Amino acid sequence: MTAFTVSDGTDWIQRLVFGAPTDRWRLDDYDIALQVRSSVGAAVLLDLSTANGKLIITDPVARHLEVNVAWSEIDAIGPGPFVFDVLFSNKTTEVRARSERHNLTITDAITFPEV
Repeated sequence: MTAFTVSDGTDWIQRLVFGAPTDRWRLDDYDIALQVRSSVGAAVLLDLSTANGKLIITDPVARHLEVNVAWSEIDAIGPGPFVFDVLFSNKTTEVRARSERHNLTITDAITFPEV
């Protein structure tokens, strides 16, 4: 399990790397989705995917995936602990695989821009 922290009112831009350096699988042929929830089975608070552009495969060979969520979406959720995993769906074989569970904490912001 990996823990991620984002401050309220900031963008969540982070690179995720999957697998070991010696692994031979790639991300070229995958649809990838990630749903942030307050707990398993709870309502989806953030719905990220390669289809909606919030997950971007930046290096398919090295299995680099970038999370790209605007501050307004983070701000709408508010502070708290959250969970997510990553679902990989192979476009050719239709085989699905899931990452381990991860924690996301959104912390209170201290400094806000003047309006």
